[in-house]
Amino acid sequence: PMQDGAASEDSKVIPLLMQKSKPWLMELQEDMERRAERQRKYSARLHEKITQIWEKECLPLSSECNEPVRAYFQNRGLVFRWNRIEESDSLRVHPALSYFDEDGNEVGKFPALVCAIRDKAGQVITLHRIYLTQTGKKARVPEPKKMMPVPDDLTVTGGAIRLGEPKSGIIGVAEGVETALSAFKATQIPTWATVSATLMEAFEVPEGVHTVLIWADKDKSLTGQTSAHALEARLKQEGIKATVITPKLPIPKNGKGVDWNDVLISQGTEGFPTAQRIYASLFGGFAYARA
Repeated sequence: PMQDGAASEDSKVIPLLMQKSKPWLMELQEDMERRAERQRKYSARLHEKITQIWEKECLPLSSECNEPVRAYFQNRGLVFRWNRIEESDSLRVHPALSYFDEDGNEVGKFPALVCAIRDKAGQVITLHRIYLTQTGKKARVPEPKKMMPVPDDLTVTGGAIRLGEPKSGIIGVAEGVETALSAFKATQIPTWATVSATLMEAFEVPEGVHTVLIWADKDKSLTGQTSAHALEARLKQEGIKATVITPKLPIPKNGKGVDWNDVLISQGTEGFPTAQRIYASLFGGFAYARA
């Protein structure tokens, strides 16, 4: 049997440890609460900043200050009647958008193409920006293409930059804005940009769409092709018609890959399968030969 003296020693140790640990636990909890509050405030400011830039600072593509963006698109072979693009309200122009480095220091102000990444319901999640020179080249900054952070209560997963509105239940999907616009120009089928291969895999089809054309990037690393086929497989499981269309254009010896904007620049719209051929491959039993 335990001696009375031993029991009394144990009973003294346990309350002492509890008394010492209580302030430490409270301090940790308070620190976590402070961090959570800072994060909530940051997220609220981020919402405000996104709204400020998109709603109050950006202008329509048809505005007079559009020359840098127009020149940028022209350099990429993208000459459009912008009314079809503007109806989806996902591209706007900023005449002088601040560029910040990794330390939060403002490097300068540049004209920019500002792209709204919208979720499946059409809500703006965040903004993707392409910083330019006045002559339509990419600005000389470390990352001329930058996505703004995503507020805590939203997710960019599944979203896209909407380029045109689907009229017959068919849309295209591509990674980059330029690639998506190239496919749109060649086929007249609205094509949305997911910004990256990772986000392409997670793309969520909006209501009313039954068919998706996936305009894959052709990468030496196979990243673009792998993501495109992963999306195709998932959509088919969901009962949506989907097909991957990969450029036949060879990858340059020293290049990382080619995309459909490279096809447009080098071959024009003749380098694309026609809309009729695509429809036939999907609905008429014609097998489109994919690279």
